[in-house]
Order: sequence, then structure tokens, then C-alpha cells
Amino acid sequence: MTLLPVVERELRVVARRRSTHWVRFFVGLVVLSTWIILNFTARQQVRPAELSLNLFIATNVVGFLFALLSGVFLTADCLSAEKRDGTLGLLFLTDLRGHDVVLGKLAATSLNAIYGLLAIFPVSALSLLLGGVTAGEFFRLALVLLVTLFFSLSLGMFVSALVRETQHAMLIVFAGLLFVSGLVPLISGMLQVYRVVRFEENPLNSLSPVFSFAQAFDVHCRKPAELLRFYISIAVQGAMGATLLTLACVALPRRWQARVERPRPAAPPSGASSQAESLPTPRSAKVGSDPFLWLANRLSRASFTVTLPMAVLCALWLSIFLLTFTQRGERFAFVCSLFGAYAVHFSFKCLVAVEASRRFSMDRRSGALELLLATPLGVKEIVDGHRQALLRAMFFPRLQALVPNIALLLAVLRDHPHNIGREGGLFVFLLLGGAVVLFADTWALQWVGMEQGLVRRRHHWAVLATLGKVMLGPWIGVFLFVFLTINGAVRNEDTVEVLAGIWLVLAGVLDAVVGFAARNRLQDSFRRLVAQEK
Repeated sequence: MTLLPVVERELRVVARRRSTHWVRFFVGLVVLSTWIILNFTARQQVRPAELSLNLFIATNVVGFLFALLSGVFLTADCLSAEKRDGTLGLLFLTDLRGHDVVLGKLAATSLNAIYGLLAIFPVSALSLLLGGVTAGEFFRLALVLLVTLFFSLSLGMFVSALVRETQHAMLIVFAGLLFVSGLVPLISGMLQVYRVVRFEENPLNSLSPVFSFAQAFDVHCRKPAELLRFYISIAVQGAMGATLLTLACVALPRRWQARVERPRPAAPPSGASSQAESLPTPRSAKVGSDPFLWLANRLSRASFTVTLPMAVLCALWLSIFLLTFTQRGERFAFVCSLFGAYAVHFSFKCLVAVEASRRFSMDRRSGALELLLATPLGVKEIVDGHRQALLRAMFFPRLQALVPNIALLLAVLRDHPHNIGREGGLFVFLLLGGAVVLFADTWALQWVGMEQGLVRRRHHWAVLATLGKVMLGPWIGVFLFVFLTINGAVRNEDTVEVLAGIWLVLAGVLDAVVGFAARNRLQDSFRRLVAQEK
């Protein structure tokens, strides 16, 4: 018998796909283009060694984010999708074991991610030719990216082995990655502020890939104790990934069957009042005359799957906000809080993309949309009902996403009660513009998410395509702006105002273009999209 037959079969299938070869090409092209743009837009007075280090950091930040988020989009739904389709049980009718299936799915989903990282490494190595970067830094960061990718994919496999629904699996994996990459460094920083333990010596940091990424540079590895601390963190994260993968292999044979819930016997009515309470609430009393809106409101769980994560993120941001303002300088604290607010907006938009594409993706795969189209219910009622249900579910989470903007505006007005000044005016412009872009992005994500839920075969691919169409351009703009500022190309407030204004206008134009295109396609080709091959 072949050793790990599912792994061999999945690798053969993936090797024949055209996307396997194109992923390497496009990832390398994007990273190389970023490297060239940052190189030629740097200020002439920047020393080659400093420029080389900035370029090295930029390319590795891209690779680190790619590796960290791979588990959310690649492995979080690979096993749960097999559960929903009912094909997982067929595999266990053979002599296959849990590790055969888990490792086979891991090989199928992780091959493109590994190829993507391998395409980043040669571009990152170009910084070695300019000086300012040592071979030790290069190999340590390459090791960090590989271990981070392994941990993220293993976490996704473990959650997918336990969870059945796509949005729940993606949310749990994202929360786990947020804990180890955001909350753990925050706890370590708070312990250092209150002089409990130094940040570098806190054993909690070994759990965080962010700490390993920062510790990989020579400035933090000059002493043998610091170098040992780095390799300990790498070993701990690798052991965490191996443990999660082992637990997935053990849990999958025991959790692949769907549990059937037995209905509870209803208590017999005792009188007219109990009979009146048992009558269903009229649909028109809640949602008017749209039956799909009534159905979407009954089945939607967005109020929980979005409101709870946003509440946790806002609490986390407020703790960072209060900590930095009480312990550090005002300017440093404001800049840190501003980037933290952008992270809150980023998380909210990801959750919107998940919920906007979920309903149509599930109903199309189950055949429910085809049954709905066979009724007198029209396309406009279905689309409008789903969108109104999304608007109601996203009302409070959107207000939570605006909490950082409101808090930072109050901080600016507190420091400049009579005259805001040039710098304060720039911050006010960024905060108000960010709030406007939040509403525009949410509108576009709803339409594009509904469209991609019909187009893509899997829900996680619909989420990824939605974020790529709406958010990839603005994210690239923010990334280039940050590193152009580090390289010295952006040196005064006038340039910052112009670039911020251009970014806001282009982001609004992109939202309008992709949003209206998705809306027109839904309204004109809804039946064709539903009837296409699944």
C-alpha cells in the first residue's frame, strides 16, 4: 500500500492545475514590483544600507502577512466543506486513517502558499546585494515565515476538523491568530509598563509570531541569550503547529458525522392565552411584505458573529489607546492609536465580506435559490431582502467600528480646544475621511460579496475574491505610503495631505465602480449565476 495515499493523490492533482504555476508567477511579480517602486521612489539622501534594510523589511512584511493569514483562507474550510458535502464519510469507509485525510488536505491547500513564499525569498535576497542586511537576518526571517505559515495552516486544519460552518471556522481561526499576534504582545507590553517583567524576557512572547519576526533582526540577536530566545520562540511555535495538526488527525474521525438534534416535545397549551402565545408572529409586523427579508432575518446569525468580535476588538483598541496615552508621548500614542483604528476597520470589513457572501453561497450550493426562483418571488425581492438583512445585522457593528474615530477626534479636540492647528487638522481630515470610506467600503463589500457568493464554488474563495476586488487597492496604497514615509519620500505635511486626499478619492471611486458593477450583474444575470455549474 502507498504511504499517505491521499497526500500523493492531492499533490498530483494540484501539480496539474494551471493556478499552481500562475500563483508563483504573480506573487513574485507583485513583490518584485513593490521592491522596484520603493527603490526608485526613495529619497536620494538615503544611504544604500538604510534603503536596503527598508526594502528587506517591506518585502518580508508582505510575506509575513501572507503566511499569517493563509490559515484563514486556505485550511479553515477544507475539512468542514467535506463534512457539509457528505464526502468525508466515504473516505472513512475505506482503510484510511485520520492522519491520511488531514495530511492530504494540508498538502492540497498549502502547496500554493509554500510556492508563494518561495517566490518571495529571491526578491528578499536582493537586499543582500545592496548591503545593510546580513545572511543571518535573511535566513532567520525565512525561517520565521515558514514556521508562521505552518502554524497558521495547522490552526486552520484543527478548527476545520471541529467546526462545520465556514463563517464560524474562519472567525475562530482569525481570532486565534489575533490572540497570538496581537493580544500576547499587548499583554507583554502592559507587564513591562507596570514593571512586572521586561518585554524581551517575557516567556509569553514565545507564542507570538510577531515577536519572532521582530527578534530575527541582528539588532536583537547580538548576544547569545537573545539568539537563544529567538530559536526558543521558533521551536515553541513549531511545536504548537505540530500539536494542532496532531489533534486534528485525532479529532477528525470522531467529529465528521453530523449530529442530529432531537426536537423537544412542546408543552400542551393550557387556555386561550397560551394558544395566542404559540401563534407565529405575522411577517408584516416585523419586516413588511418581503418574505426573503423575513427568512434572512430568521436564519442570519450576523448579529452574533460580527457584533461579538467587534466588541472584543474595540475593547482591545481602547486598552491600547489608554495605555499609550498614559505611558508614552502624545504624538507616538496618537500614531499608534491611528494605525490601531485602521486595524479595527480592516477587521470589520473582513467580517462584512464573510457575512455578505455567506447566505447566497450556502443557498446556491444547497439548491434553495433555484427553488426560490421557481416561486412568484422576483429577483429584486431576493436581492433587496438579503441586502436589507445585512444592513440591519451590520448596524451596531458599524457603530462599534467608528468608536476609534470618535475617541481620536475627542483627543484632538481636547488638545486643541480653540485652534486645531495644521497637524491637528490633518488628523481630523484623516479620521473623518476614514469614517466616510468605511461606509463606502461597506456598501461595496455588500454588493460584491453577494455577487461572489453566487460566482465562487466555495465560501472562503468568495470572501477572498470580495476583499481582493474592493480592498486590495486601498491596502496597497496604505502599504506604499508607510514605507515611502520611512524611506524619506514623504517629508512634509503638504505631501501627506495631498496623498491622503488622493487615496480617499481613489478608494471612493473604486467602491463606486466595483459596487455598481456587482449590483448591475446581480440584477441582470441573477438567474444565470444561480443556474451555472456548481
